[in-house]
This record gives sequence, C-alpha cells and structure tokens, in this order.
Amino acid sequence: MTEKDSNISLEYLRKQNEKLREFSNEHLKSGDGGGTYGGMEARVAKLEATVSHIERDVGELRVDMKDVRDRLKSIETSMATKGFVFSVYGIVSVLLAAIILFQTQIQQLVGTIPK
Repeated sequence: MTEKDSNISLEYLRKQNEKLREFSNEHLKSGDGGGTYGGMEARVAKLEATVSHIERDVGELRVDMKDVRDRLKSIETSMATKGFVFSVYGIVSVLLAAIILFQTQIQQLVGTIPK
C-alpha cells in the first residue's frame, strides 16, 4: 500500500466517522428514554438494582426449599405406610370379629351372663 492509498483510506475513514456522528446526533435521542440510546445509564442502573434483588430472593428461596426438603424427609420417615395401615385395619377387624363371634363365652367368663 502506498502513501497515497493510505491517505485516501484515512480521508475516507474520517468522512465515514463524520457521517456516523451526524447520524448519531440526528437520530439518537438522549436523556428522555424515548430514543434508541436515551437515558440508558439510568435504565441500566435500575436493571442492575432489580437483578440484585432477584438474586437475593432466589438465594432466600434456595434456603427455604432446603428447609422444606428436610421437613418432608422427616414427615416421610415418621408417617404410617399403607402396609402398616392395612395391617392395623386387619388386626382390628379380626379382633372385632372374634369379640362378636365369642360374645356369649366372653360374657359368661366376665360373669354378666349366668352359666
């Protein structure tokens, strides 16, 4: 590349840069948030503050969920299982059937009915 070519390229870049600045001044608003660029710093700061609150809340939710998980595990271990419930139901049913079946003999043993 010759010195003449580099001068032309440099001059071309300067012109393009000037056109870009003019375009920015004409089309990009500042300060009111209604344009493409306007009020960007304030909006970004607001978003950053909101994100920090969200991060804090998510951290609290993680702690709460760990607590819920621990409580659920303790409930699961202390809760009666289906097998236990059906076993108790079966035993009580057999006892009631035996009492009804042997009612007369039990009453004679206790002495409420004479022999």
